[in-house]
Amino acid sequence: MFYDQLNIGGEMVSLYSMGFWHCLKSALEGAIFRVWMSVYVLNMNPKRKSDPLLKIIACLSDLQKHRNGSVKMVLHMPRKGASNRHCNLVFGRFLIDQGFDVRQQSGNSSLHAKTILIDNTHLFVGSHNMVKSSIFNPLEVTAYISDPTIISVFADDYTKWFETLETFGSK
Repeated sequence: MFYDQLNIGGEMVSLYSMGFWHCLKSALEGAIFRVWMSVYVLNMNPKRKSDPLLKIIACLSDLQKHRNGSVKMVLHMPRKGASNRHCNLVFGRFLIDQGFDVRQQSGNSSLHAKTILIDNTHLFVGSHNMVKSSIFNPLEVTAYISDPTIISVFADDYTKWFETLETFGSK
């Protein structure tokens, strides 16, 4: 497990491995108006109350239903026969049933970098998939960025990209 801070171009960037979950959970619980995500794999066990993805879904539901926040998610749509296809299809539909705006990245390109934008204050970019085994894996690394300029540029790009994508499961 490590946590480190780097000064990149005058901006502080925090790197997380195992500590990622605690930082993400805190940021999600404090979300005020938006959470926008892009993920490659999403999987959870709804029967296990300790599954961290259930906590993430609860935070997203609370933001959208009780605080009228914006929840957007881009989920990778793997090719037929890929190992993560079934779980992404199941949980992509689950997210749509929860009322979230879910789009799919499909085709020849793969969605590798995972991103989570929370309000105008938190941006996570890294290798952590949204599965318990990845969230607590010490070999995964995610950068936490709080620079308002970087977040603004990312939000603009995410908005443009999101609008070009198909609704999840449409093909």
